[in-house]
Amino acid sequence: MTGVRLSAVDIAAATLAAAAGFLVWELAPSLTGQPLPWDAPWPFYSLVMGTAGFAIGQFSRGVWLCIAAAWAGQVVALIVLPLDRSANMLGVGAWWVLGILATGVGSLILWIGWALARLWRRKLAERKRAGGGAPDR
Repeated sequence: MTGVRLSAVDIAAATLAAAAGFLVWELAPSLTGQPLPWDAPWPFYSLVMGTAGFAIGQFSRGVWLCIAAAWAGQVVALIVLPLDRSANMLGVGAWWVLGILATGVGSLILWIGWALARLWRRKLAERKRAGGGAPDR
């Protein structure tokens, strides 16, 4: 039986993504004064997820596992954190479905940050190969 082999880089990138997904929900109240990251002023949610993606893009070429990990981190937050600080998403009925769908879509913001990082790294590599980098002193 063969399985998917994950490198240490893959595991580190997925861990960072999952942590970002969880922490965007955990820290939103204290950083923004709003109980939910979506209620915070723009671009809080997008900035956290995009920055995580950009950081991951600096060292990881794989992004889909990271998107799934960011989504999983958010789903865990929806399950264990008290969203209105009195009940978690499990006790809110129909909002549960919306939360699962919205966090899945929101996790794609991580891809945007990752893609920008990979583009930036490629441009830097091209400049270095072309000899356009800063001269050595």
